[in-house]
Amino acid sequence: AAASAGLSQRFVLRFRSLEHFRLPHLPSFKDFELSSASAQAPVEGRVVLDAAKASFADAMALLERISSAKAPEDDEGRTVLEESKTLTGVVAANALAVEELTRMLLEGTTRHVAAAPTLHPHFVSVEVQRPKTPAK
Repeated sequence: AAASAGLSQRFVLRFRSLEHFRLPHLPSFKDFELSSASAQAPVEGRVVLDAAKASFADAMALLERISSAKAPEDDEGRTVLEESKTLTGVVAANALAVEELTRMLLEGTTRHVAAAPTLHPHFVSVEVQRPKTPAK
């Protein structure tokens, strides 16, 4: 119990700097515990995929709001608008990968998965690779 209390305090101290940013949701120690528990249970992979699906849907909604905003007149605004278009591609690719992984989990199949910063220099896009078909 004392170890858990110490972890909670360390979590708060570690992520206190995030309070300076306008985030839609600040991570809490409870979020960390739930995430950790679901990640340690491979049988419950569906929980992680459902959480990822919801997260990507939220991100897509926010990016759509940004892209539908009035055309900015300053360089900084134009940069944000262009960046949102690039991020939309990353989010869409990752949402598709989550759908494919969910389908694979339900079917009990496996495939190779690759993650690389192909659409954005800082964010990775996950690609579920198609099975190779034999040459005819």
